[in-house]
Amino acid sequence: MTEEQKKNVAYYASLHYSENDITFLTGVERTDPEFKDLVRIEYLRREAKVRESIFRLAESGSSPAQAMALRIVETKKLSTI
Repeated sequence: MTEEQKKNVAYYASLHYSENDITFLTGVERTDPEFKDLVRIEYLRREAKVRESIFRLAESGSSPAQAMALRIVETKKLSTI
């Protein structure tokens, strides 16, 4: 995968496009050894940014954000039991 292709895969993954859509948009096959790791990394980076925003808003008193934060915490608890 070229650096330009990596950049494009990372970009579309950060917007949570499906692997099929990323393949279609970039021409990079899912069988490329770097593809799945790059997509997963970008999915997780974007999710981390969203979670940061949710927790920041929750700490500032936003009721909807507090509810979302609580769901994140509870889901994490259940997945680690």
